[in-house]
Amino acid sequence: MARRIRLGVLDVGSTTAHLAMFELTAGERLRPLGSLKRPTRLGQDAPGDRRLGAAEIERAAVAVGECVDHARRQRMDELAAFATSVVRDAPNAGKAVRRIAAATGVELGFLDGRADAELTFLAARAWCGRSADRLLVADIGGGTIEIAYGAGAVPDIAVSLPLGARRLTAEHLPADPPRPRQVKALRRLVDAAVTGLADDLELDGGVDRAVAASRTLAQLAALTTGPDRRPGLLEHRPLIEHLGPLTVMAADQRARLPGITRPRARQIVAGAIVADSLLGTLDLPALEICPWALREGAALHRLAAFTDRTRPRLIEHLLHPL
Repeated sequence: MARRIRLGVLDVGSTTAHLAMFELTAGERLRPLGSLKRPTRLGQDAPGDRRLGAAEIERAAVAVGECVDHARRQRMDELAAFATSVVRDAPNAGKAVRRIAAATGVELGFLDGRADAELTFLAARAWCGRSADRLLVADIGGGTIEIAYGAGAVPDIAVSLPLGARRLTAEHLPADPPRPRQVKALRRLVDAAVTGLADDLELDGGVDRAVAASRTLAQLAALTTGPDRRPGLLEHRPLIEHLGPLTVMAADQRARLPGITRPRARQIVAGAIVADSLLGTLDLPALEICPWALREGAALHRLAAFTDRTRPRLIEHLLHPL
């Protein structure tokens, strides 16, 4: 009889705790079973050193607890639970993890940037299939961006940079709306970092397909898609047209724009600056929005482990029996 488990993947980020549930059967495709989101709003109350406040930690504990309870009610066999850079990079990360574990019975783990990029690439490759030999995957998160590139199931190159939209907003765009000099300074910083990234990637062989696995990039695609443009595609030229107006709006105004949600309205300018730099520097006309990302990648990695024990152990330290 084929091995089968029900897996929950819990991703605790700066905006939400997001539980995705799957049925994994050896030799079969991934079967999604539903999801649950609960707000966290982490990193918004933190001082300059990115320390998480007591109220933020309690919000995260409540969110994680609700997700864990839901996973148990849905009869998940295992839970892979991890927090993103907003917790990982906080000076009091240990205190936050201990408090959440005491409240929920689940200790959150962490993925390093390369593992994050590899799992996201795995998900995008499964979603795209073999239609693209040379695949590039971009993910702009709250604290970091991940870029992966390769022609196989495993990327040849996977890198992570501290250019997440929430982090850049807190550190470089404190005013709302941001001041012009702040925007210019951030653009110079991002362009320098992305130029270095482009040198490291060495994309001389070209890119057959470029996709984005990111809520920030998906919202920018929704904002810039007109009636004569293909939905689910973040094109560079329309992004450039929208970037200037975005920088002079306050967050409340941005939240009323098509596709932009209130939790991301404050940081969407930083996200747009990073997206513009990536598209321009890597000479990409557009990024195709991919609905599969890190959570699906973690589930696919767990599924592959049923039959391939030689794969690197990327998520085993995150697993909890339920």
